[in-house]
Amino acid sequence: MAIDRARLVAKTLKERYEAKEVILFGSLIWRPDFLWRRTDIDLLVKGLKDERYFEALADISAISHPFHVDLIPFEKAWPSVKERALREGLRFE
Repeated sequence: MAIDRARLVAKTLKERYEAKEVILFGSLIWRPDFLWRRTDIDLLVKGLKDERYFEALADISAISHPFHVDLIPFEKAWPSVKERALREGLRFE
């Protein structure tokens, strides 16, 4: 299930890439009744170093299969995305 993959991805980002916080947002949170085969995993990530972004993305793509991950660095996210994700998203411990 996509939520289980998201948890594993969050754990990987924290342990291997020293992410400070990982927040799940998007359709998995706001439209859980709308899951379908091409559902993606939207993650807002705090503290992921720019130089490790593509390495992390490649790593988590293998973990998240068959789901696509949209990995959004907190520092580069649109203010409206940050605001809603912080307010309504699921923070992974």
